[in-house]
Formats: sequence, C-alpha cells, structure tokens
Amino acid sequence: MTSGTAVSVNDPGVARLLAAYDAAFAADRADEVAALFAEDARLQWPEEEDIVGREAIREAFTAFVDEFHTVAWEPSYQLVEVHGDQAFLLGRFVERREVRRTGELERVPGRLVLVCRREADAAWRITHAMTSRYGETTVEAGA
Repeated sequence: MTSGTAVSVNDPGVARLLAAYDAAFAADRADEVAALFAEDARLQWPEEEDIVGREAIREAFTAFVDEFHTVAWEPSYQLVEVHGDQAFLLGRFVERREVRRTGELERVPGRLVLVCRREADAAWRITHAMTSRYGETTVEAGA
C-alpha cells in the first residue's frame, strides 16, 4: 500500500489480506490472488460480465496475466471499515502494465471496492471486488 491519502488498517487480519492481495497482484501470481477470494466471491471488472466463484476468478486472473504483465501496482486505500466479521474498503490505484503481445506500457488509473469477511477458519477473504477506471488509460512514452 502506498502514498497519498492512504489510511492505516487497524485490523491485523485485514491488513494481511490487503498486503497479500497487493503483493500477489503486483507479481502476476493469479493463483495467489484467487486464493484470497471466498469460494462464493464475485468479481466485477469494467466491461465484463460478473465473474462468480473462486475458480472462475482464478481463470479470469490467469487470462489477465497472460495478456498483461504488471510493472507497478500502486494502491491507496481511502476508507477501511471493519464491523465484526465484515470489512469494506474503498481505494484508488494506478497500474502500470506491459501488453505482452505488443510490449506497450500502459498506465491505468482506477478505483477499487472490496467487501471482505472473516471465514470460519478466521482468515479474511474477499467476497466482492469491483474495479472501475477513472481517467484515461494511456500508453507511456518510450514504450
């Protein structure tokens, strides 16, 4: 987690979940990203149908990693609320990614909403993730 108006995460379990998500996403580790989602989770990406279930989410992230290499992932969480076994997070991110097919570098600014729950095994998992873009995706100079 980086910069700007980031808030501290007081719940250590939620903090571990975010750190693991950010690290796995930044390293193109689709299986590790998917493992952080609940079995019945829902993922909403721009211009895509809802992706439902951990296995479908793993397949979606695998396809994403096949198309893009994340060069940098810079999330900033503006709101983190924990209520019992539920957590709600709002944030922004800037992703710099390489289009594997062309080698172009893109800068993608976006927003992120995560809803999480503490599972029976006491681990926090993402139950709902929604991303949207704000601003334009741009191709970086020198790409």
